[in-house]
Amino acid sequence: MDKKKLNDALKEKTKVQVINFLMRGNKTYSEIMSCLDEKDSGRVNYHLKLLTSLNLIRKEDSGEYSLTTEGEKFGMYAKQFELKEQYPIPVVCCEVEHEGKILFAKRAKKPYLNYWLIPGGKVGHGESFFEASERELMEECGMKIKPKKVKGIYPTIIKDNLGNIKHHVYLIHMLCDFVEKLPHLIEKDSDVSEYGWFNREGLSELKMIPSNKIFYNQLPGQIHEQVLIEEDYDL
Repeated sequence: MDKKKLNDALKEKTKVQVINFLMRGNKTYSEIMSCLDEKDSGRVNYHLKLLTSLNLIRKEDSGEYSLTTEGEKFGMYAKQFELKEQYPIPVVCCEVEHEGKILFAKRAKKPYLNYWLIPGGKVGHGESFFEASERELMEECGMKIKPKKVKGIYPTIIKDNLGNIKHHVYLIHMLCDFVEKLPHLIEKDSDVSEYGWFNREGLSELKMIPSNKIFYNQLPGQIHEQVLIEEDYDL
């Protein structure tokens, strides 16, 4: 599916209304018309045809419209797409140890320009924590790793210096083994400028982002209630 076409199409309120309505079950054309703010039948037909071409809805032999698997998937996140709701994001943070040292990446952009962090990233749809860890380390630094276990889970709220919520994430602290380093060039627009290996004993002196410091100040193997981090936008 063309993601740009999908994003452009779903910016229109009528299409989102159709999907939300079909989340309640199959509907006839007249039933769909009755639930929409748009009352121009020509425009409604246009929206239905486009949603069908994007494989989000289909017309059954009975004449009713129903959601496809992709349509149901979007329906689950419709409120987030409309910015009516926002949900915490799961992020894997991969602690890779090799020859007694731990891998860190240096940020190349604000916030936290030139601070060090554990490499990782968002968990993709349908991915396990282990799969996301393997993918992120390969994408970010061309490194094969073997995730061993979840070391801790940290529901984390990050606020700016005005007290506004900037991010709400679930940091998944992964313990991983180094397998192999492959040739890899850091992209010019990458969020990181370099990578380095550091002794565990010296991590307290490392200029590390606050959200990663919690990994070394807590007991491993726990699911923590909540971590609140106050950040400064000028960093």
